[in-house]
Amino acid sequence: DQLQLTLEQREKALREQQQTARELQQANSELQQATSLLLHADAHLRSVLSQRIHDQPKQQALRIRSLLGHWQHKLKMEAERDPSGRVAVQPISEALGKVRRISEELEGDLRGLQLLVEDAYQRRSLGLKLHLEKLIREDLPALHPESPLKVQPDLWALDALSHDLEQTEEGTKIAEAISYTVTQALLNVYNHAGASFATVQTVRKNGNIEVYISDDGRGFDTSSISPEKTSLFKARLKAREAGGILSIQSVPRPQVEHGTTVVLQLPIPQSEQRFTSGPLPESMYEM
Repeated sequence: DQLQLTLEQREKALREQQQTARELQQANSELQQATSLLLHADAHLRSVLSQRIHDQPKQQALRIRSLLGHWQHKLKMEAERDPSGRVAVQPISEALGKVRRISEELEGDLRGLQLLVEDAYQRRSLGLKLHLEKLIREDLPALHPESPLKVQPDLWALDALSHDLEQTEEGTKIAEAISYTVTQALLNVYNHAGASFATVQTVRKNGNIEVYISDDGRGFDTSSISPEKTSLFKARLKAREAGGILSIQSVPRPQVEHGTTVVLQLPIPQSEQRFTSGPLPESMYEM
């Protein structure tokens, strides 16, 4: 009788374990389904938001550009037919050309805005380093298929930021500052610098992460533009929120070493300073 009771107890315990296993399996399956639904919903929301911000204004910009191109061509044809009207037509044609270039810049800025909207979603899903690699190698070239620009990334120092840190408020501010600065700086290079080559270098130095975005473009006189009027003004604010600083160095053409370098310096939290700081590449001192 005692043996029979023991066997029954074991069978009961086994059935309970099997039932628990089935319940856990069911819960895991439901969790996977819920996760999948959330991911699809997130992707759909991102797509809808991106389209609303980008597609409709883009269509308007394309329409403006098309109309301006049509009238610019028509005025040029009229000027060729009637030399006496060339003086009156030429300024109008030049003005239309300027407005058309503005519409082209608007289209580029809208593409950049679309990219910035998607930035936070992609950074959270991939992590900062993978997100930036995808941005540099895939997303930006896809937005500018006709650009000859080549961008060389060197992002090894971002390994100093763990995935756990990126989930904290402090880590989020650091990741946002780096991601926004790199994105906006490279958009500027693609849209305005006229560069053929650019680099994105990251360095760990003296308890900081330093990010250098450099190009060989036309450059500009930094003293002629107030900081709050540059497209990197928001990047400065994000750097400040993360306890860092952002600076811009630029040498305009026709000087030999023309180009622009955006420098972002951010402190690495003490909890993350487990790597030996690497030296700043000598080439960076020359910029």
